[in-house]
Order: sequence, then C-alpha cells, then structure tokens
Amino acid sequence: MSSSDCFKLAENEINNLNSFKTWMRGKALQQGKAFTKHLHVMWKQFYNSLYQGRNLHMNYTLLAFAAESFCEDMLRVKGYHDIAYADNHKYAAHIFKWLSRMRPIKPINDHVKGLKKEELYSNALFALACAQSFLKCSDFSAEENQYIVYSSMYRDIHAREWSMIFYLLEKSHPEQYKR
Repeated sequence: MSSSDCFKLAENEINNLNSFKTWMRGKALQQGKAFTKHLHVMWKQFYNSLYQGRNLHMNYTLLAFAAESFCEDMLRVKGYHDIAYADNHKYAAHIFKWLSRMRPIKPINDHVKGLKKEELYSNALFALACAQSFLKCSDFSAEENQYIVYSSMYRDIHAREWSMIFYLLEKSHPEQYKR
C-alpha cells in the first residue's frame, strides 16, 4: 500500500469519526433537553424540601450543560462497551460527576460569611440526590453520605470509580432495595 493510499484511508477514518462525533453530540443535545426538564423538577423538590427561603438559585445554563454532558457520556459508554443499556450505577456515577463538576447551584449573595454549611454543600447534596434516584438503595449512612459529599467537593474521582462506589454501597444495603 502506498503512502497516498494510507493517507486516504486515514482521512476516511477521521471523516467517519467526525461524523460519529457530530451525530453523538446532536443526540446528546436532544436527550439533554429532556433530561434538563427532569433535573429541573428534581431541583424544585430538593429546594422545597431542604433549602426553601435560603439564598440559593439554580443556574439553568450550567444545569443544561451538565445534562447534555451526562447524555453524551452515556452514549459514549454504551458505544464503547457495545451495550444497549448501561446499568444504574453508571447512570448514577455520570450524573453525579457532571453535577458535582458544573456546580449549577449558586448563592445569591457573594458573602461567604452569610452562607451556612448546608448551602455550601448544596451542589454535592443535589448531585447525590440525583444519583440516588438511579439506585435501588438510596438511604446511605451519615458517614457514607459525608464521605461522598466531601469526595465530590475536594477530590477528583472519575465516573468509573463513582460507579464502583455506588455499586458497593448498594450491595452493602440489600435490605433497603426499592421495590
């Protein structure tokens, strides 16, 4: 095979890859819009149950970006592993990763002294609540919740590790499986 044939073959592969990436991004945007609406509903429930009257608001642009990135990750995971459906731990891990990373909940005032500890942890707690919605078991111990919240704020843990953590936590609480 000549060098020009190799170049044409490589160029073809790059074009195919770019076409796939464009398709995947379009599909992720489409799914992300629908998932953003779901996250918005979850945010309203979360806010009303824990943070009503507090100085917090949701940045919907960051929430939408997190939802789109989550959908793109899930398409990539399913394509890479050649599976039609990813397990619930992967879904939980990837939504947790993106919400923790994007931090869409913002304080209304910029004065840290006026914020309570719960308000500072609101992004991690919301990410955990969204992740738990994918799991069969959602009531972790206070120590487990504290570890997850701390780790999401101060450590860089990848989605595959979060998936394993959620799997092991779920297995350690079989009596709490949702029916």
